[in-house]
Amino acid sequence: MDKKIGNKIDKKKTKDIFINIKWLLFTMKGFSSFVFAIIFFGAISAVLGIFRALVTKWLVDSATAADIERMNQYLLLLGGIILFDIAVRAIHTILLEKGEIKISNNIQNKLYAKIIKTKWMQFLKYHSGDYLTRMTSDVEEITDVIISTIPNIITLSILVFGSFISIFYIDPKLAIVIITVIPLAALFIRVFSKRLKKLYMESQLVESRYRSFINESIQNMLVVKTFCLEKMNFGKAKAMQQEKVDLVASRTKLTVISTSLVTMSSWMGFFLVFLWGSVKIAEGTTTFGTLMALIQLIGNIQGPLITVAASIPMIVYALASVERIREIEGLESEFEADFSLDMTSAGIKYDQVDFYYNKDNYVLKNITTEIKPGETVALIGSSGEGKTTFIHLLMSLLNPVKGDIRIVDREKEYEVSTKSRGFISYVPQGNNIFSGTIADNLRLGKENATEEELKIATKAASAWEFILEAENGINTHIGERGIGLSEGQTQRIAIARALLHKAPILILDEATSALDSKTEVEVLKTIQSLEESPTCIIITHRLSALKICDRILKIEDGYLSEISYEEAIDFENA
Repeated sequence: MDKKIGNKIDKKKTKDIFINIKWLLFTMKGFSSFVFAIIFFGAISAVLGIFRALVTKWLVDSATAADIERMNQYLLLLGGIILFDIAVRAIHTILLEKGEIKISNNIQNKLYAKIIKTKWMQFLKYHSGDYLTRMTSDVEEITDVIISTIPNIITLSILVFGSFISIFYIDPKLAIVIITVIPLAALFIRVFSKRLKKLYMESQLVESRYRSFINESIQNMLVVKTFCLEKMNFGKAKAMQQEKVDLVASRTKLTVISTSLVTMSSWMGFFLVFLWGSVKIAEGTTTFGTLMALIQLIGNIQGPLITVAASIPMIVYALASVERIREIEGLESEFEADFSLDMTSAGIKYDQVDFYYNKDNYVLKNITTEIKPGETVALIGSSGEGKTTFIHLLMSLLNPVKGDIRIVDREKEYEVSTKSRGFISYVPQGNNIFSGTIADNLRLGKENATEEELKIATKAASAWEFILEAENGINTHIGERGIGLSEGQTQRIAIARALLHKAPILILDEATSALDSKTEVEVLKTIQSLEESPTCIIITHRLSALKICDRILKIEDGYLSEISYEEAIDFENA
């Protein structure tokens, strides 16, 4: 039984390797012109290396024979080969640099496009630091193999083959002896590749954890400082760094051992050439020029073997990185449906909607309700009762286990999907301001918003006055997560941004919690009095906000019910 399981595992690993190689080749195909150009110029350089060895032989032999005329011709030819090789290598380097950027950008763009289209719950499987590691270091490993390692192996193979043919032309017996050494290198490489892949995968996981930890520590520096966690966090960071050091040390040790064994096998060939040359010269059956040519030719074989030995771990790492990229590509993408592009008002229907994260714990049960166009509805409930889940279902971040949710436009009804988000303006809990100017943040709601539109939206959100008092007004630069603004100011900018979106549905998820009661009511009344008043859902605990809502919905024990303002007061005061 164990043997069968082992065979199944081996077959799966082999299949995964082929899939990873296929993915790599498919990605290369998109940049075939770059790859072929790099291989072409690399091959020219390889041929020049072989020809240079032969010219050196002829030059030394002509010098030994005191044939000055031929010697000068070969000197000029050797100089021309060297200059031409320098030019070829320069073009090769330019192509490498340009190709590397293009391939890296292409893979990162596809990966980022996949990430932003991934279903919300699927997206939450990975930490932001893990996504970042895959988009940077993993993509870098793959790019290096596509643009450098694989073309390099091909050109080096040409160099090795050409050099071997040249050695065979000079002395067939010596060539046959040398060729028996090469399979030893392949054997050493095969032995160490599996272990190298495992160590690489472990080091990438540690790198992801480290980046995630540093990222969260920086984002939550206020918590770190107020809880005096500096020493503890520094200790954790050092421990993860040491783990990285240990893994890199193990990888390096294994790489050095495998490379050293390959190098040893290639030096055996070098030693054979010296031995052969010494004996032949002593016997008077060969020339110094021939020996010099053979030394260069065996160097053309020895060098590539060492390079290939160093390249194999890179290929192993790249295939492991492909596996990590494919994990992200395997995440489920969101469903997209057709949607009306001219919707100006919208109602909302929940029809017998159930939702749970696991079958033993329903979050929402049999939710059925209708919100009419232009209504302002409050949504209340204790913490963890499912208010935000209710909203995430409407925005198609989550999908109902049962039932459906539709947006109603006049006589038509549309199933909620990713496209329907374009008709929802959402102001989530917490700080969601980006670094940049105030105007930059506002224009996330409407990219081409005019100065006048910015002014109208910020006035509606009671943000215009403090913006005018800022040093550069609407163009004032704010730091990451709204540094430079108070929490209430960031909330007002977020609301203004949502209003600029001019969507028929507006959701405020505890979005006015940092405002005083008077300002909160002013903002909500302004929203209700807009020319095209949106259908508004407000998640709040403020009684002042509840008072101006058309209806109040309460979620309790997974069920939704409509209650009066007086019942809401009793609930909030309980």
